[in-house]
Amino acid sequence: MKKVVIKGKEYKIGYSLRVLFMYEKKNGKPFSGDTLESMYMLMYASLLALNDDFVMSFEELIDVCDEDMSIYDSFQQIVIEASKRMESYNENKKKVMEN
Repeated sequence: MKKVVIKGKEYKIGYSLRVLFMYEKKNGKPFSGDTLESMYMLMYASLLALNDDFVMSFEELIDVCDEDMSIYDSFQQIVIEASKRMESYNENKKKVMEN
């Protein structure tokens, strides 16, 4: 699990089923990733889902991200890595199904 520092405090950040469930809970719909706002909401859901002590509002997080773009950059790398793993998994699954 990766970590990011927000306002001098270290938090876990990641991409998992728990994060997707939190996104759905907060937004009332599944994650689609078709807007920048949805990506930031996914990052917010990640922080909420993986850190019991994360109490910042979404608006506060956006303000902090405006000051420190590396927070979102770190999360974006996690999502890219997860997408690559999922793509590899799907390719392997397809090969197995073809045999």
